[in-house]
Amino acid sequence: MLGSRGPIRDRAYLDLLRNGPCIVTLEGEGRQVCEPAHLRLLGSGGTGVKPSDARALPLHHELHKLEQRMGPRAFWRKMVDDYPDLLPRLLIELAEFRYAKYLNKRDK
Repeated sequence: MLGSRGPIRDRAYLDLLRNGPCIVTLEGEGRQVCEPAHLRLLGSGGTGVKPSDARALPLHHELHKLEQRMGPRAFWRKMVDDYPDLLPRLLIELAEFRYAKYLNKRDK
């Protein structure tokens, strides 16, 4: 598992996320309207402890502020309700990522 020896800190990756597009709205690619939003779900992170950079996603600045105000669980539930294509898009992306990872291992 990524970060099993401690949280990953990767400034270059965070800079890439800042150039979007937003994982929710798909807006902002190349315009730096996004911020790296560290996923504080399922016990990652804690009070005063930022989760690993490997658990960050590009999130529009305004949505990132909303997430911080609402808390992660309520925020992501709202995003799934407000953006009905969000969950299917993320599941497809995850499935394709896992398949690419499988092909990479198979072809070694």
